[in-house]
Amino acid sequence: MVSNTPLLILYALGGILLGLWPTFAGYLRKAVPATATPFTGDELKTTAICVLIIGLGLFGLRTATAPALIVAFVLIAIIVALHRGRIVPPYALAVFAGLLIAATLPWWHRDLEHALTLSWNELLVFMAITIITFRLLKTDGDSQEYSKRSQIIWTLLLVSFVLSALVLSFTTGFLYEPYVLANVWHHWGAYVQSSELLLSGARLFLDFPAQYGFGPTLLIASVCGDDCWNGMYYLVGLFTLLFVLLIACIALDSNKQGLLPRGIILLLCLASCFFWTGYPSDVSSPLQTPSVGGLRFLPVLALVALLLRFDRQDDSRRFPVALGHMAWAVAALWSIESAFLATLVWWPYYLLLCGAKAHDNRALTLALLRALVTLAGVLAVLVLCFLAGYWLFYRTVPTVYGYFAYILNPPGPLPIDGKGAVWFFVAVMVLGVASNWQTFRQSGNSMAFRRGFLLLLLAYGTFSYYLSRSHDNNILNLLPFLLLVLLNVRASHVPQSWRGAVLVLLACLLGWFSTFGWDVWRDAWKNGAVAEFNPEKFRQTLSYENPETRKKLPPSAGDKDSMEAVARTIAYIHEKYGEPVTVTGPFLVSADPKSVWSAVNNAANYKPISPEHRRAFLLRTANTLKRSGWLIIHKKFSSNRELLYDFDSVYKRTYEIDLGPIFAVRYAPR
Repeated sequence: MVSNTPLLILYALGGILLGLWPTFAGYLRKAVPATATPFTGDELKTTAICVLIIGLGLFGLRTATAPALIVAFVLIAIIVALHRGRIVPPYALAVFAGLLIAATLPWWHRDLEHALTLSWNELLVFMAITIITFRLLKTDGDSQEYSKRSQIIWTLLLVSFVLSALVLSFTTGFLYEPYVLANVWHHWGAYVQSSELLLSGARLFLDFPAQYGFGPTLLIASVCGDDCWNGMYYLVGLFTLLFVLLIACIALDSNKQGLLPRGIILLLCLASCFFWTGYPSDVSSPLQTPSVGGLRFLPVLALVALLLRFDRQDDSRRFPVALGHMAWAVAALWSIESAFLATLVWWPYYLLLCGAKAHDNRALTLALLRALVTLAGVLAVLVLCFLAGYWLFYRTVPTVYGYFAYILNPPGPLPIDGKGAVWFFVAVMVLGVASNWQTFRQSGNSMAFRRGFLLLLLAYGTFSYYLSRSHDNNILNLLPFLLLVLLNVRASHVPQSWRGAVLVLLACLLGWFSTFGWDVWRDAWKNGAVAEFNPEKFRQTLSYENPETRKKLPPSAGDKDSMEAVARTIAYIHEKYGEPVTVTGPFLVSADPKSVWSAVNNAANYKPISPEHRRAFLLRTANTLKRSGWLIIHKKFSSNRELLYDFDSVYKRTYEIDLGPIFAVRYAPR
C-alpha cells in the first residue's frame, strides 16, 4: 500500500489555512479598493509566472510527439490574444500556459514518456472547439436581455439542458457493453451489499462496515422492495440529475450575462458532470460509477447551494445559522467523507459569519470562542443522537473500527503522478484564491467574497477523494467543482491576462472531447439505445446465469469454462438447497436481501480490510444471522485462499463441490 502521509499532513495544513485566513485577515476590515482594467495588472509578475509554467510544461512534453501539439497551442494563443489588431504578450503567455496545464487532463493519450499522442484529426478538432468556446466565453453580452426572441431561445436552451440531463441520468442503453457492465456490477455491488446486509438483520458498523457510509446504505435499503438493484437504479438516476442541476444553478448564478456564454456554461456543466466523470477513455455514463457523482457529493453540494441561496446580501449577520447547522448535520450523517467535506465548508463559513459581528479585537476573540463552543456543542448533540438512535434500534453501539474501516484502509491508493492532472487542480485553486483575495481587497467580507470562499472550500475538500486513490482520472471526477471555481473567477475582477488562462482552461473542457473514446456512444446510437430506460433488462444482465452476460464479462471474472461452471453450480444450489450464494471476485450474485448469510456478501468490499478485522466481521455477522450459505471460489485467484481461511475460521464446512476451475463450499455456523 502506498503511503501519502506527508501529503495528507500538508493537505490538512492547507485546509486549515484556507478555511481560517478570512476570519483573521485584517479582522474583516474594509481594505483599500483595487481596480482591474482590460489588459492591465502587474505584467512583469504575470509574465514571470507564465514563463515558469511554460518552462515546466515544455519539459513535461519534451518527446518527439510534442512539437505538433506545441505549435497548435501557440496558434491558439496567438488567435485568442489578438486585441484590436495586436497581440498582447502577457495575455498570450497566460493562454499558452493554460493550454499546457490543460494538457495534463487526457491521461489516456499519454505515451510512456508522458507526451500526448494525438492524431492530426484530434488535434485540429481540439483547436477548433477550443478557439470557438474561448471566443464565446470571452463575450460578456448584455446582462439584461429583454427581447422576446432572446427569452425564447434561453428557455429552449434550459429545456434542452434539463431533458439532456434527464436522459443521461436514467438511460440504461450504455450499460450493456462489456467494460461498462463489469464496472456497474462491481461499483454498484459496493452499495447493494451493505443495504442487503442491513435488511437481513446484520448490524451496520458492528457486524459489517459500509464503504460509502450510513446515508446511502440506509436510503438504498429503504427503496429496495424485492430487489436492491432495481431500487438503486432510481436512486442513482435521481441523485445524478439533482447533482447536475445544482451544479448548473450555482454556475449560472454568477455568470448571468450573455445568451451564448450561458449556453456554453450549460454545455460545460453537462460535459463535466456526465462525460468527464463517465471515464473519458471509453466514455459512457456516470451511472457505471455512482460513487463519483450525486450519491457521494450531493449532500455537501446541497449545503453549499443552500448557503449561497440564503447569503444574498452584504450584511451576512442575517444568515439563518440554525438552518446551516441542520444542513451540516444531514451531510455529516451521510458518510464520513461527507462529514469531512461539510465540516470544511460550514465551520469556516460559520466562523466568518460570527467574526463579522465583531467591531474590535476583544469582541472578535469572544465571538470566535462562542462560535467554537457552539460548533462543538452541535457536534456533540449529533453524535449523541446518532448513538442513541443506534442503541434504540440494536441495543448496542457500533465499534470505532466498524465506522472508520474504509478511512483507515482506503481501497488501493496509488503514487501521485507529478506530471499529471494534479497540476490542473493546483492551477484552478491558485486562480481561485488570487481572485478571492482580490475580491476581499475590494469589498471585504462581501457576498461576492463569501461565494468564492465557499466554492474554494468545496473544491479543496473534494480533493481528498483524489488523495485516497491518486489516479489522474480521479481529478476528472472532480471537474464539476473545479468548473464552479473557474466560472466564479471568470465573473470576478482579475487582470485580463489571468482571465485568459481561466477561459482557456474552461474551453479545453470541451476541446478535449476530440480525444474521448466514443465507441460506447456509437454503439448505443447505432442500436437506438441512447434514450433506453429499461431497468428490468439491465437487472437481468447482472447474473452469471445469463448466457449473454457470461459472453461479455472480462477475463478478470474468469475464463469461459469457469464462468460456465459458476452458472451451473449456482443453478444446482438454488434448485437443491434454495440457499444464497456468494461468488468471489469483483462481482457478486444478488439474492433476496432476506437470504444474505455472511458479512462478505461482496468479496470485493473486503479486499482493503485486514484479515483479522475481516474475520471479526464474519464472526459477528454469523452470530447475528445464524445462517448457512455457499461460497464459490475461483481457484486461479491466489487471494481467494485467504478468504477461504477466513470462512473456515468462523464457519464449518458441510459440503464441497470441485468443478475444476472453481470450488464451491457450503458453510454453516459453528
